[in-house]
Amino acid sequence: MTDSIKVNAIATISDTCGNLSGRLIKDNNSNCVFDVGDTVLSSQLIKVFDQSDNFLFMQYTDANGFYDFNIPVGNYKIKPDSSVFNTYNILCPSLGYINVSSFPSTNNDFFATCNTNGYDLYACMNGAFFQPGQYGYVDLLIGNYSCNSQNAIVKLALDSLTTFTNSSITPTNITTDTITWNLSGLMNNAYSFYVTLYTSPGAALNDSVEFFVKVDPTVGDNNPNNNLQKKKFIISNSWDPNDKSVSPTGQVKTDSWLDYTVRFQNTGNASAYNIYILDTLDQNLDLNTLTVLGSSHEMYSEIITSGQKRILKFLFPDIMLPDSNHNQMLSHGFVEYKIKPKANSSEGTYINNTAEIYFDYNPAVVTNTVQNQIEMLYTDINDLLYKEIEIFPNPTIGQITLKYNSSDNKETKLNIYDISGKLVYSKNISNTKPGINYQNIDMSELLSGYYIIKLQTGNNLYTSKIVVTK
Repeated sequence: MTDSIKVNAIATISDTCGNLSGRLIKDNNSNCVFDVGDTVLSSQLIKVFDQSDNFLFMQYTDANGFYDFNIPVGNYKIKPDSSVFNTYNILCPSLGYINVSSFPSTNNDFFATCNTNGYDLYACMNGAFFQPGQYGYVDLLIGNYSCNSQNAIVKLALDSLTTFTNSSITPTNITTDTITWNLSGLMNNAYSFYVTLYTSPGAALNDSVEFFVKVDPTVGDNNPNNNLQKKKFIISNSWDPNDKSVSPTGQVKTDSWLDYTVRFQNTGNASAYNIYILDTLDQNLDLNTLTVLGSSHEMYSEIITSGQKRILKFLFPDIMLPDSNHNQMLSHGFVEYKIKPKANSSEGTYINNTAEIYFDYNPAVVTNTVQNQIEMLYTDINDLLYKEIEIFPNPTIGQITLKYNSSDNKETKLNIYDISGKLVYSKNISNTKPGINYQNIDMSELLSGYYIIKLQTGNNLYTSKIVVTK
């Protein structure tokens, strides 16, 4: 696998009445004309506002630097997002925005020069197939958002249960627990490469392996927060190669980033020509904070609005993904993005996410559902008196009984998660009554391992661990 540029284009589409388009250009001779020597800027966020500066639409420029909105006719103001100014200065128009009142409206071009202040290195990581005595992998995406060329030193810290085997880019240095690469000439592009790792035969099922990746230098970096990433992966005897994960898991604050990853693998018997993913965003997620972090292959994406639904579509055209029978290592891919909950989300609000993966003309492969909950803040000491829950038997081979206390007869919500945060069981309990309640649950379909049970009744949230043994 060789280095490649990742193109992440996001368009917001609603009822279309008029075309509004233009291009973002790196104006190397500063004459505000697209001529010889100039280049186009991809993956840069453009936003549309009304004349009162209320945000309406957004789109990332495509591989050719274009943005293209189909929106209701009106009076608009087009601006590059503030993130663009971390790397570029807008030379023309001098105000930094364009007013549009007639449609169709084309050639709304922005001319930019490179901001000579610093650079912005970043690291993105994914992985899978960590099984006792088997080979798994870590995918790394290392890039620089800036147009200033920067060399990078990448270090991957390994879990003690794994051993380095090989890498698609030859490491500069290898020690027992750290792999190092020296990458040169990063400038508004990224290196994408994989690392093959051997998992110890003594690794316990449902345990996890954790990896850290860091890219240096950080001194002079405009955003050192995205130079480091750590991730955990569950050790299992079987893997669903098409899945969804979220980090962090469980309860989160309204200002927390939710990092979503969709993984896919071609398990057919021939190469997949085109792949796309439909990811319906929960209504409690703030679309304005959506940031595409990276992908295993070149792709672009768009936001499709249909009534109240907001669907994030990732498209991998001409991906030619090999099938797992012919090339196991190259048969998989991923896309990763982050987004925040809405600031006004109520305590206890659940945020669910599921994706659908389409390989050519085949039916959708539907992933698991991941779930978070907006943190419950307890201000009364009496709230804390009702947080204990009894589970018996524990450990269990399948059937359990929950004993819990409720202050009212409101419906009770029960969720069970594995230790990766994946929602594996959900049930609404409608027969809750004030006082002591008992509820029987069948967990016989779950694999052996540790699980988290969360039960919410009224203002009370119960959390407990349980072990399933087979």
